[in-house]
Amino acid sequence: MQTPTLALIVDREREIERFTSRQHFTVRTDLETSRNEGILALWQIPDDLLVDELLLDREPAAALVARLPGERAVVEKFTRKEHEREALMPYNLSKLKQVANRRFGLSGQATLDAAQELYEAKASTYPRTDCPYLPEEQHGDAREILGTLGALSIAGIDPRRKHSAWNTKKVEAHHAIIPTGRAVPGNVSSAAQQVFSLIRDAYVRLFMPPERYETREAIFAFSSGERFRAHSRFTLKPGWTE
Repeated sequence: MQTPTLALIVDREREIERFTSRQHFTVRTDLETSRNEGILALWQIPDDLLVDELLLDREPAAALVARLPGERAVVEKFTRKEHEREALMPYNLSKLKQVANRRFGLSGQATLDAAQELYEAKASTYPRTDCPYLPEEQHGDAREILGTLGALSIAGIDPRRKHSAWNTKKVEAHHAIIPTGRAVPGNVSSAAQQVFSLIRDAYVRLFMPPERYETREAIFAFSSGERFRAHSRFTLKPGWTE
């Protein structure tokens, strides 16, 4: 490894229970390989310097920043793993409110009103639910619902795919909010149209392939004994995230 460039970072962490903030420190280094590739790595702070898993004393970090330039590092450990991540769960009401606010600026009440409007129009299921799971016996309706939504032609869609959301044992009084397979009336409000787009897309994603990605982690050891960790993530197949 070539000579690293170091930076001292100061973060503030809020302790929600006490409404106080604490200043803590870490060190990051921009390593450069023999191929002139940049790698960002974070100091693996020794346990004896931590208080509640934070470095509260500035001096050890400042001392490291001062002494480390000029040292070389070697890769002590390298791991590479492939992972799969299935689509997110279908919506319960609280999650639907969060996403509708973030995507469309709708208030919680406006989202509930829109979901209720869709329910009364028989376009989506009962909205006042805390449950993100679906009864397995409804899985057989998937092809018909996907067809109504015009989703069967989407690359990778498979009505037979069984996402972990289909779990009758975890269904509570009301299951997750999903389309019913009936068309949305043309006279619903714009908010209802926006909310339906979220409900529709979440349902469709259940039948798309999982995302496949690779994580890589390297531990770099410096001659002084200090260790830094670099972590990266690479998408192999986007699946439902595409």
